[in-house]
Amino acid sequence: MREILQYPDHRLTTAAWSVKTIDESVRQIVDEMREICIEHHALGLAAPQIGETKCIIVVKYGAEYVAIVNPELSRVWPKVIDHPERCLSVEHGQVVLSVKRHKIVVVTGLDENGKPVKYKAQEFYAYALQHEIDHLKGKLIVSG
Repeated sequence: MREILQYPDHRLTTAAWSVKTIDESVRQIVDEMREICIEHHALGLAAPQIGETKCIIVVKYGAEYVAIVNPELSRVWPKVIDHPERCLSVEHGQVVLSVKRHKIVVVTGLDENGKPVKYKAQEFYAYALQHEIDHLKGKLIVSG
């Protein structure tokens, strides 16, 4: 299993590329990301955190870990709150920082089989989705 990159590794601050074709290599990345999340009891993981510059996230949503390829925040509610967060790529998740996040969001994208998905999430799950999408833009909780 791959190691989780740690800040200030430059790969974490580089924007990821959109996935053009969802194939077996993408599904293998998703499977590995799920395993890492389970092993670390993480809420989510973005592909850049394991050295893949692809727009793929895995996030706990309810009782399962869902994969979203090319995720986009398609709608955000205006209410923003400060939320304490950890990141596996910042001191191995040992630091808690306060981050401003939208309380409710809708995220769209594709699953690991190429089917369209749409998730409306609030609070806990909304924060996790926004956190992982930030990773795809090269933004970490330490960079504001």
